[in-house]
Amino acid sequence: MLVRDPVNKSIAKQTQEMNGVLITPVDTIKYLGTYLTLELSRRDTIKARCKQAIRNAKGLIPFIKEDQNALENRQVNLQNGNFSLHDIRSERSGINQIK
Repeated sequence: MLVRDPVNKSIAKQTQEMNGVLITPVDTIKYLGTYLTLELSRRDTIKARCKQAIRNAKGLIPFIKEDQNALENRQVNLQNGNFSLHDIRSERSGINQIK
């Protein structure tokens, strides 16, 4: 739980007790797909989400490079009318053998 001090207008720095429950501040909380930061500002939340999206996109690069040759082969087969399920299986097994 993020709690603001109404006097200082900032996040409480130390552990506090409310109704017998200890509350410890944390840097970031992910809630419903949104990152809530200590500043509780929309700008920082958007920044954190953009960083996560960039990390996710960078993770796709090796996968895209790996399957690029298989995709080009499928496109050629489609243009020639020689496309079948067997072609896909043989291309995938060829990729797995290269690894």
